[in-house]
Amino acid sequence: MDLLEELKQQYGWNKAVAINEDIVETDHGLKRIRYWEDQDLLDWHINWRDHCTIAPVVLADRMIRTKDGDSFIPWESSKVTVHDELTQSFSQSENGQVWGTLLGLMIRYGVQSKTKIDAQVIQQPDLVKLEKRLWMFPTTLHAMLQNIVYEGKIRSKKAKKLRSKYLEEHHLPLLDKVRMDGQAKHIHDMLHWAGTSTYPERGYHSIQIFLRDWLSQHHSAELHTLLDAIEDIYPEFSTAQGPFLLAECLEPYEILPILKLEPQNESITRIEEVLHTCTVEWEQSKRMVEDLANWLDGRIVHT
Repeated sequence: MDLLEELKQQYGWNKAVAINEDIVETDHGLKRIRYWEDQDLLDWHINWRDHCTIAPVVLADRMIRTKDGDSFIPWESSKVTVHDELTQSFSQSENGQVWGTLLGLMIRYGVQSKTKIDAQVIQQPDLVKLEKRLWMFPTTLHAMLQNIVYEGKIRSKKAKKLRSKYLEEHHLPLLDKVRMDGQAKHIHDMLHWAGTSTYPERGYHSIQIFLRDWLSQHHSAELHTLLDAIEDIYPEFSTAQGPFLLAECLEPYEILPILKLEPQNESITRIEEVLHTCTVEWEQSKRMVEDLANWLDGRIVHT
C-alpha cells in the first residue's frame, strides 16, 4: 500500500491526489504532509500548535487527527502528520492585535515548554572578525565599516548586559521560527498560522526580525498595538520577557551578510549593495529598539 492509500484509510478521505511531494488534494481540501524522524521534536510541535489557538482570532495549523484520534501515523521509518493547506494570505494591515495574539500564545507556551530537544544554534555577529578583515575591503569603505564596528560593539555590550541581568530570574522561551513569507493565511476571518517542522529557537531571534520588518511597513502605534496584544495574552511579557526581546534587537545581526563576503573576490558594486542593505536594516533596528524601549518604559510606569 502506498502512502496516499494509507492516508485515505486513516483520515477517511475518498480522494487523494498528490500535487507535489508535500501537498495532496483531497475531497476535504488541500492538505500538507509533513515527515518526522525525531519523536521528541514531533511531540513538541504537536503541543505548541495545540496551545496556540484562540477562536475566532488565531488558529495554528494543528495536526489533523486520524479517524482513531491520533495526531500522526507511522510510515516506514518515520512519522507523518497532515495539516490544512490554505492559499489566501492574511493581511498585516490593521491586524496588529491579531498578530500580537499569535505571538503572545507562542511566547507563553515557549516559556512554559519543557522538552529534551535541542534548540537551533543562531549564528552570532562576530565584530572582532569583521574588524580584523577590514583591510580586505576597498579603502573608500573603511570609514563606514569602522563606524559599523564601533556602533556594533556598543549595541552588543548593551545586549549582553541586559540579557545577563534578566537571565538571573527568567529564561528564554523555546519558539518555532517566525517568518514573514507564506506562514500567515486567512480562513473565516481568522489568522491561520502554518508552523514549521524544524527544531525551535531558544529566544527571540526570528521574532525580532519579524517585528523589525513589521515596523518598516507600519506606524509605531501599530507596533504598540501588537505588543499590547502580546501582554494581554501573557501579562508577564513586559517585565519577564520584553527585555530579552530588546536585547535581541540590540544585537548587530545586520553585519552577518558582510561577514559572508569575500571582499577580494567581490565587485565594489556588490560590496556596496551589501553595505547599503546593512545600513537600511541598521536604521530599522534602531527605530525598533527606540519604540520597544518606549513601550516597555510605558508599561513600567503603569504597573
